[in-house]
Amino acid sequence: MNFMDYRVRRGRRAAEARHEAEELYQRPYRRYPERIEPTISLNDMTFKRTFRFDKENVVRIAHMLNLERESNRGLPLTPIQVVCIGLNHLAGGHFNRISALCGNCSDHSAWVAVDRFRDAVLEHYITVVRMPTEAEKAATAQRNLLNFALPDFAYGVDGMIARFENAPRGLPDGPGLPNQQNFFTRQIF
Repeated sequence: MNFMDYRVRRGRRAAEARHEAEELYQRPYRRYPERIEPTISLNDMTFKRTFRFDKENVVRIAHMLNLERESNRGLPLTPIQVVCIGLNHLAGGHFNRISALCGNCSDHSAWVAVDRFRDAVLEHYITVVRMPTEAEKAATAQRNLLNFALPDFAYGVDGMIARFENAPRGLPDGPGLPNQQNFFTRQIF
């Protein structure tokens, strides 16, 4: 037997062994069930509680972001499903696993959907987000100084109520000291 015959015979045996192993350890194809359209399957109150937007605005966002994409794969996500997964993930503060359950898709698909949604939103950043002018910043800083005793604080993104164990020292009397439940609180940006 020469070297070429040996290589051919060895290649055939390796292919047969691979084929037998594939048949023996064949995994079932993991396929997610049919995806439901959240705008149809959820009532208005549940939809707004889950995604923080009502159905009409989600449809408007989906049309504005133009998330339609050609796909020759099995069950592609619709633009509304991409927006709902993105809103559930970003506005709801969830992880990919929970967002995947929301969209009835894999964790990776949810991650891709959130990325597509984020990138599409960032393309429309200029048309959606408006930053305050210098005059508006000065007016807001003056209002924050009068209402909350916060000097040179032009604007805040979000706020919360902080509870103090004892009466805070050195803070001027203002809204939230003490509150209706007789706790010492202060609104913080």
